[in-house]
Amino acid sequence: TGASVEMGFISQYIDLLNQLANTVLKYNFEMNSNTFFYLIGRLLGSANVAFEGEPMKGLQIMGILETRCLDFDNIIILSMNERVFPRKHYSRSFIPNNLRKAFGMATVEFQDCMYAYYFFRMISRAKNIYLLYDARTQAIGSGEPSRYIEQIRVLYPQANITKKVLNFSINVPKQLEIAVEKNGRIQKLLDRYRTPDSGCYLSASSINKYINCPLSFYFEKVEDLKIADEVTEFMNESTLGTIVHSVMNQLYEDLATQHSDRLISPNKIARLIDDTDKISRVVTTTINKIYSNIDNCNEVLTGETLLIRDAIIYYVKSILYYDKDLGGFKFLQAEKDEKLSWELPSGIRINIHQFIDRVDEITDSNNQPILRIVDYKTGKDKTAASTVGMMFDAKSNDRRKAMLQLMIYCNVYSYNAPDRAITPVIYSVRNMKDSGFKIGKDNIDDFHKINDDFLEMFDNVISEMFNPDIKFTQTQNTKNCEYCKFTSFCHR
Repeated sequence: TGASVEMGFISQYIDLLNQLANTVLKYNFEMNSNTFFYLIGRLLGSANVAFEGEPMKGLQIMGILETRCLDFDNIIILSMNERVFPRKHYSRSFIPNNLRKAFGMATVEFQDCMYAYYFFRMISRAKNIYLLYDARTQAIGSGEPSRYIEQIRVLYPQANITKKVLNFSINVPKQLEIAVEKNGRIQKLLDRYRTPDSGCYLSASSINKYINCPLSFYFEKVEDLKIADEVTEFMNESTLGTIVHSVMNQLYEDLATQHSDRLISPNKIARLIDDTDKISRVVTTTINKIYSNIDNCNEVLTGETLLIRDAIIYYVKSILYYDKDLGGFKFLQAEKDEKLSWELPSGIRINIHQFIDRVDEITDSNNQPILRIVDYKTGKDKTAASTVGMMFDAKSNDRRKAMLQLMIYCNVYSYNAPDRAITPVIYSVRNMKDSGFKIGKDNIDDFHKINDDFLEMFDNVISEMFNPDIKFTQTQNTKNCEYCKFTSFCHR
């Protein structure tokens, strides 16, 4: 019965666990949990539980070799797929196949002959034979019936052979939605982001994460779960962007410090563009530091990093040409670290932390200074939207995350310059012609023009984030799950 079979499993498992316990006691050594579960896995994986039954009646489960010299009225043979039965044989010998044939030794063909004999001997006196094979074609060679099936059709034309295709419909149970209630403990953890001087800060990226998936935000920012990034043998998009940011900061900081007014003229930029050796040295040192974890190293790059260096030099020069055509600028700050307790229109206060890529000042046609906040983007981020709402549309696969991030930067920075117009600019490094910040048909030269609408929607998001009656739920847009680190938790 099923219960007796399960008892056999349990008995075997208990014996193996006792064996492991006796070994540990005998040699008196300690092991950590990883080693313990590894050893249990190896022991249980090698366990064999024999089936027992009445040999003269009922269903008999046998291997192919056990059927020799036995006759059966009814036979059911499973897995009658080619390369499964007969299975593909490999010669475990250093003797070449030609020498084996020459000296009359067993070859792969001999193994095929043996299995053909076993098969036809097994079915020779059977009254009913059922041959089952998997007809799905999910990989190369799969779904192909065994050669023996076709041989039977030829050898036994008088036999009553019928073929049936069985389709099994499997109803997948509805996936349970995961929702986390904001109980007292969780609300207390959330309140850290509203308490000044708590040391806990929200960032533009974490707010974007909440809009994409509140549950992912909960795992990372509330419960502080950390999942290590997979080690890859190539440079990912994030590292590439970090290198470009650092290179531009170093180059412009060097030019800005040459004069007290930190003005970078078009002539300075033009000379820098022509100085490919300098750009190459800075790029090489930065790659070695950020990607290869080697400080102050200007060694010549090879292989993949050499190709990456050339690509980054191309990106850097594209930015330099774009800035030169602007007529130069005053380089105010780069990688600016801002921390602020930000009070929103609804009265809710949050701790915000951000790094601004670049703050500069250009001159318009009327010779008036224009303060800009520039954000470098090496990905495919869009720099235009038809409405402000596109920054907050969680259901969209093309939400304007970079534009939302830059609007947060402008709001936080405006605390230092409340009366000044601030122009948000996204530098689309892959194609500098797409750079800018546009809502509808208008290039936004001052973020204040759209800030009322932005703050209303942003305030709603933050209020929802801290609302104790709204749970942390999974995103409804599964496109957001593609690069999420927590898919193993929610099984999306």
